[in-house]
Amino acid sequence: MIWRGNMLTWSCKSVGDDRDWHSNDGYADIHGVQYVYTNTVGNYRKVKVGDTVVVHDREVVHGVSVIDDINVEHDVTVQIKRCPHCEKASVERRAVQRPEFRCSKCREEFPAPLVVDEPRTFYTARIARNWRDIDGALTTAELLTALENGDRQSSIRPLSPQVVNKLLAGISLPSPTSYTSPAVAAPATNSDSGTIPGGVSFRKTPVRKNQDKFRRRLLQRDGIRCAVTGEVPARVLEAAHLRGYATHKTHEVSEGLLLRRDIHALFDDYLLAIHPTELKVVVAPLLADYPMYQALHGASVDASAVSVDALWERYDLFLNRWAPS
Repeated sequence: MIWRGNMLTWSCKSVGDDRDWHSNDGYADIHGVQYVYTNTVGNYRKVKVGDTVVVHDREVVHGVSVIDDINVEHDVTVQIKRCPHCEKASVERRAVQRPEFRCSKCREEFPAPLVVDEPRTFYTARIARNWRDIDGALTTAELLTALENGDRQSSIRPLSPQVVNKLLAGISLPSPTSYTSPAVAAPATNSDSGTIPGGVSFRKTPVRKNQDKFRRRLLQRDGIRCAVTGEVPARVLEAAHLRGYATHKTHEVSEGLLLRRDIHALFDDYLLAIHPTELKVVVAPLLADYPMYQALHGASVDASAVSVDALWERYDLFLNRWAPS
């Protein structure tokens, strides 16, 4: 991470629909694009263009970026839910108990809150240009070890750049640096080009349950890196099963690897394997004509936390297909 002069680093909470604070209906946060807050949020005056922001929910960190721009909208009317007894914006919704609402300040219970139209100033921090996905490779609990004070409530809180730097280095995350879009050449004309009919079709396909949780556990174990090719953007990493999921239908973390999408496809097709004891890549003869993949042959693999038995099972299947008879 490149820390810029006197620029600050902020923890920015974005819980979306998973909210237990019902004083308002939430903000239009878009992960990787923008972070929205108002003049009622602590530290709102201190957040500046050029500051680093780490966006997270209650459980995991979504990503890190540098603020490109902050758009300000004054006197935006919002509906605020207040306690009908003390009029504090401290309304909590209860899923089971009745009355449905309770005030966290005066502890009174009531069937419905007092809804009041109030003006707010909205700040939209644009964060797309330097966004780096973390996708849960860091937990929120780990991030909060970087807090510079004991504030456990505010949505925007100052972080220690040095501690955040160590956390990001621990998951192999490249620095969010300045980026300039390359010039895009005009598309070549082709007199033979035409329109291929499109549309949408619907079909039923099985979905693997908890595949996202399996991937997140691997990210937390291995960081944002492909076991074969090293550091890559989080969005191209997939969770691979050493033992065929269709057979056992379980997610054993010790039998999983994070692989870049193309490497994952080759791995699933037994065109690439990992030697179980040497922990090196073995490439199938079919890839000999592809220098980019052939160059991976013999490369060391970060698989020390992976089940050796599962690696052997996978490697034997690879040998059965490609070993000379």
